[in-house]
Amino acid sequence: MSDTFAGKDTVLEFGYGAAASTFLVAGRCTSKALNTTMDSIDVTADDSPNNMREFLETFIGQTINFAVYTGKDVARAANIDALELFLNDPSTQTKADRTLTVRLTRPVSAAVPTNREYVMDVLPSSWNIDMPSDGAVTITIDGNTTSAVVITDTVIV
Repeated sequence: MSDTFAGKDTVLEFGYGAAASTFLVAGRCTSKALNTTMDSIDVTADDSPNNMREFLETFIGQTINFAVYTGKDVARAANIDALELFLNDPSTQTKADRTLTVRLTRPVSAAVPTNREYVMDVLPSSWNIDMPSDGAVTITIDGNTTSAVVITDTVIV
């Protein structure tokens, strides 16, 4: 990534389409979350005594959630405004599918300053626009990963 984010900053970026290589910063983020779960699949064979499991498979699943303020700061909110158009009408973008590539960068505890980067393809599953009469407009987006999450640690120079 071209920018260095250190300290308490966590940065969320997205690109249009699966395996995108160009990313836009999701400016004005108020929250970001990457949730990982292990789902168990019970596979029971007919000849298993007392219905004991012959073997157990697990599936790792991730969801990502982030919320952003929109507003008059065009430089910081323009990417999210464009993402809202994409989610509601994909014909406004050049990509034909609704898949996004998300890159999440956060600091990690290490002997030297280090960032950890997560890159994954995400299919948005829900989005909500909260428009209170006495507060800021926020957009919250949830999505499910459709690829493995690639994790890379990089020393900050």
